Amino acid sequence: MKVPLSAFCAIGLAALVGCSRSPYVPVTGRVTLDGKPLPNALVEFHPENLRCSFGTTNDNGEYRLVHLDDSAGARIGVNTVRIRTAGFTEDLRAVERVPKKYNSESILIREVTADSTTFDFELTTR
Repeated sequence: MKVPLSAFCAIGLAALVGCSRSPYVPVTGRVTLDGKPLPNALVEFHPENLRCSFGTTNDNGEYRLVHLDDSAGARIGVNTVRIRTAGFTEDLRAVERVPKKYNSESILIREVTADSTTFDFELTTR
C-alpha cells in the first residue's frame, strides 16, 4: 500500500507542533485579604514533585507568575497554591498576615490549563 507524501508531511507537522508545546502557560490574577488588595504577597503555584512558579503582588493585589527557568507562567496541571507575606514588628519579629490555611497548610488547589490561566484569590483572616 502506498502512502501519499502529504500524509507523511501532516504526521511530521503534527509531531513537531506537539513537541514544541510548552508545559507552561502565562498565569495572572489578583489576591485580596478581607476584601482589600493584598500588596507584597508571594504567590506560589506548586505542581506535584516539580519546582514551583511564583510572583509577587503589586499595590492592587495583582500578580504574574514566572518559573525558575525564566518560563512565563505556571506548569499545566494541578497545583497547590501558597500565599504568604513577610512583615516584621518593631522588635524584628516576623509576622505573617495570611492564615496558614493559605500557605504552610494550604487548602488552595487550582488546575492550570491552556484555557484556564487567571486565578483570583479572595482570602479571609477568619
